[in-house]
Amino acid sequence: MRPNVKCPSCVELGERSKVRQTVTRGAEPSDLFYDEDGEWHVHDPNIPTFRFRCSAGHDWEEQDVDQTRCSWCGWTADAGHAANRPAAQ
Repeated sequence: MRPNVKCPSCVELGERSKVRQTVTRGAEPSDLFYDEDGEWHVHDPNIPTFRFRCSAGHDWEEQDVDQTRCSWCGWTADAGHAANRPAAQ
């Protein structure tokens, strides 16, 4: 859940609206593992895309690389850095 989401078009027009959200992720497999120290890592190369539609009919979307951040080591699925992606098995 994303806090305090408002339609940017409605805000610009000084209007209020309800906003509905859908989320999609890619189909690449995640790299889930315990490291040598027993710490759990989640390396998910799928950057979520959030699609929004307000009750006035405005549509927009956003991507959030931070939602792929590994809570232990900080790894992210930064689309521009293929080196961050898990090696193919």
